[in-house]
Amino acid sequence: MPGRDRHERSIVNAASLRLLSALGLLVLLLALHGAAAAAPDSFQKQLETWQQTLELIQDKARLGLVDAQTAKSMHADLDTIEGEIGTVVEGIAEKRRALETLLNSLGPAPKEGEPSESEAVASERARLQNELSAINARKSQAELLNAQVAGVRDDLNSLVSQRLVDHLEEQTPLPFEPSTLRAAAANAAAITTRLSVHGTAWFADLADRDDVALRFLRTLLVVIALILGAMYIRLRLLRRFEQRSTSAEPAYRERFVVALLGAVAYGLIPAAITAGVYFRVDIPDSPITGLTRDLVKAVALALFYFFTARAVAMTILSPGRPRWQLLNIGAEGSRRIYRWTILLLALIALALAVAELAPAIAVGASLDAVAKTVLALAALTCLIGLVRRDNWRRGRMPAPAEGSDEATGAAAGSGGVTIWGIARALVLLLAAGAVGAALIGHANVTAFVLRGLFVSGLVLGGVVILRSLLRELVGVAFRSAVARRHLALEHEIRSRLKSLVRTALDPVLAFILLIGVLPAWGVPASKIREWLRWLGEGVQIGGVTISLYGVLFALAIFVGAVALTRIAQRAVTERLLKGVGLNDGIRYSVGTGISFLGYVIAIALGIAALGIDLTNLALVAGALSVGIGFGLQNIVNNFVSGIILLFERPIKVGDWVVVGSVEGFVKEINIRATEIETFQRSSIIIPNADLISQAVTNWTYKDRYGRMEIAVGVAYGSDVQKVRKVLLSCAEDHRLVARIPAPFVVFADFGASELAFELRCYTADVLQRLTIASELRYEIDRRFKEEGIEIPFPQRVIHFAPGTTIPTAPPAAAPASAPAEDSAPPRPDDRTR
Repeated sequence: MPGRDRHERSIVNAASLRLLSALGLLVLLLALHGAAAAAPDSFQKQLETWQQTLELIQDKARLGLVDAQTAKSMHADLDTIEGEIGTVVEGIAEKRRALETLLNSLGPAPKEGEPSESEAVASERARLQNELSAINARKSQAELLNAQVAGVRDDLNSLVSQRLVDHLEEQTPLPFEPSTLRAAAANAAAITTRLSVHGTAWFADLADRDDVALRFLRTLLVVIALILGAMYIRLRLLRRFEQRSTSAEPAYRERFVVALLGAVAYGLIPAAITAGVYFRVDIPDSPITGLTRDLVKAVALALFYFFTARAVAMTILSPGRPRWQLLNIGAEGSRRIYRWTILLLALIALALAVAELAPAIAVGASLDAVAKTVLALAALTCLIGLVRRDNWRRGRMPAPAEGSDEATGAAAGSGGVTIWGIARALVLLLAAGAVGAALIGHANVTAFVLRGLFVSGLVLGGVVILRSLLRELVGVAFRSAVARRHLALEHEIRSRLKSLVRTALDPVLAFILLIGVLPAWGVPASKIREWLRWLGEGVQIGGVTISLYGVLFALAIFVGAVALTRIAQRAVTERLLKGVGLNDGIRYSVGTGISFLGYVIAIALGIAALGIDLTNLALVAGALSVGIGFGLQNIVNNFVSGIILLFERPIKVGDWVVVGSVEGFVKEINIRATEIETFQRSSIIIPNADLISQAVTNWTYKDRYGRMEIAVGVAYGSDVQKVRKVLLSCAEDHRLVARIPAPFVVFADFGASELAFELRCYTADVLQRLTIASELRYEIDRRFKEEGIEIPFPQRVIHFAPGTTIPTAPPAAAPASAPAEDSAPPRPDDRTR
């Protein structure tokens, strides 16, 4: 009966599970059906909204109602549509996966000749397939609309580019024709009169309104207070920092910080004040109205750009403090470059103010052409003085050490002579072209080129400062305690990694520079965003999407995992295992195992971050197995042998081993081979497979106990018991000879000319084996002399054939014929024979 009850309970449980599964599937189907029923209406409404927006943009473009500001707004609308389409497509993909899951749960449809499925299942299958078809249709509509958005964007970019070309090709009055000069003079006089009249009226109105005058004075006092505060902060910061460094030639990092402080004081604080003025005059209760407001805004905007660019120049050149320069171009050269730069910036700021104010003061074509020509001539003069080769010669700073942080500044100042020469020539060519364009009646080209040069110079200066900052941060990171202690990176490795990272920064900064200057030369910002989006989307290779951002993210994940591995390895080996008293060999084996595991995990995480399915690596493993069978078996054999060495531990780091003719200490056990350092301080690399396959003598396998054998020969007739006592006494008196096992003497043999003995003794430190044996021999020699025990010379009997003349020794030379002071002393080899 109990068995029957259990059987009935199992049947009930199975039925309950099937019922719950059916109810869950029904609820999911109802929810999905409701969502699918409501989705078409909302999708169609959204689709109609998108299409109306696209049609409106196309109509404006077709009618030519597109300027720079309108194009920017249209691109923003297109970006919004693209983002919404992307969201909808993602939602459609999720619904599609859910429907496919439900269809798969119903199983495959019965084929022809097979029993038909129930009517309910067939009806549900048809409904799900219809919904899947509808979702696929919506996806196709969204993708089609997305393609239309891309087409409209391209048309808009083409229209804006064509407008720019038409604007540049527009003919303007010749600047130095008498009629142009007369019209320009009349226009300038009219503008001056208008500004004078409006200014007088504004001041009169301001004087009549006490509340407005009070607000104006309050604003003026705030501006003056901000300027005075900025000057005070600048002086305090610079004096305080300069007092901290009393060295004749401060380090590069100190020069960089001082340069940044100077930039903040001289440029960014005044720029912030002018920006505040620019936005302050636009508030409703501002006392500055009308044409005066336009004038103040134009001047404030020009001063903002002037102070910002001045901050960049001050940071890079540091003309007032030659020893605090970032670029090694000499004190006089930096001062000349700074003066020409400030003059050029003042001209550009003036042109900017006039261009900003031009719509309000009705600047005519003649005055515009003359002003742009004069500005181009002045800018060309400044650029000629700026790019002179004498200005850019290196100064007298001491040459920085290779790889040091100070090398950064020197590299920035002197590196790439050819590139800087080409850049200077290109700048002069563009400036001369701008002047030529103005002279032949193309003042718009002049303004375009000058604006491009100004923005390019500003972006270039910012990138140079950013480069210095990033390189200094890299240096600080590799000098930090994390790199030195936690990551256990040696100085040479840190120097190489620092140089590698700094070198890798340059292409990234060059890309940033390119992206920053392209809009100034007519490339639409939407086109640049499209390129960046393409870099982010990447290319499809098989089922994997490879993008620049994905590669950088995967690289960051890999580097982070490796860094965490090194930190964990260091913590386990230096803190945990060392704290429990384990020897160096065990700690090294555990640390190497952690390193292997960490690198495997880092590689797996990097591959996963790239979007590669790790299950597909089975194919790679199959390909590797074929490669192993042909050409990689030796490498894999050594790799597996290395793992065996780490876990079986027949040898450890620090062991004294003998492998064939190689004898020395195990220095490092790597993945493929093991490094052995001989007593001559040479390193011998032995493949791990050889250490597994052949006999290895390990003097320190279990402990450092070892035995020494010292052979001693005495003359025939010596008291052998006395010899034994002397030998044992010498061994027992030595501090490094072990008492247990006790030393003993072996009467080894009756030699041809000696009685052969052998002293055998043990030591607790076999690494001192040679030292102990040498000291024992010294002691044995001394004791034998004291006890009168003779160590015989080898004796040989030479037989001469009958009739052979026996040679005799030559007569001794007379003392007079060979003075003692002239005779050569005997060599050590002669004395020992």
